[in-house]
Amino acid sequence: MFPFRNILLPTDFSANAHAALKYAAAFARHSGGRVVLFSVQDAKSGLRSPGEDWLSDPVLSGVDAVIAEALRSLERSMARNPRELIVETILEGYRHEHRILSGELADDTDADMFGELLAKAQQDGKLAAHVDVRHLSHLAGMHVSEGVRHWAAGTYGDRSFAEVVSRDIAALIAGYNRLPS
Repeated sequence: MFPFRNILLPTDFSANAHAALKYAAAFARHSGGRVVLFSVQDAKSGLRSPGEDWLSDPVLSGVDAVIAEALRSLERSMARNPRELIVETILEGYRHEHRILSGELADDTDADMFGELLAKAQQDGKLAAHVDVRHLSHLAGMHVSEGVRHWAAGTYGDRSFAEVVSRDIAALIAGYNRLPS
């Protein structure tokens, strides 16, 4: 088995995250490694950097800023760890998703990174009623996963992970919000 020296564990402090921590701690103990926890928190709106006005829809203002700040926080956490660890974390995420899809594990509905934010935006009238929030949140999460993979591979060059993925997710949300029901 691959020796896990550093384990980066994202957490939202849910029951599922606590269960994942038990596994991570066991891997770390077995290989003499350590577990590094990180959590992405909602940022106050208004933390948008100059030039981040890429969502032309004023109704969605604030949602894009929260997502951008959360992704900047994630990028700072990733930058503190070896890229190999990030890649291994991604691979374990794929393995975990496979176990869910194969029925070995229950669905991780608590692991939804954007669901609560998008549901609140829909309740507040910032997202149209026709938007399937669960599906949109899943797609946004896929953008994050793929973005992390590309970031770890160094394919963004001088661009930051947060910049690229925030723009992609903002375009995705804006597009879904405009689609007819």
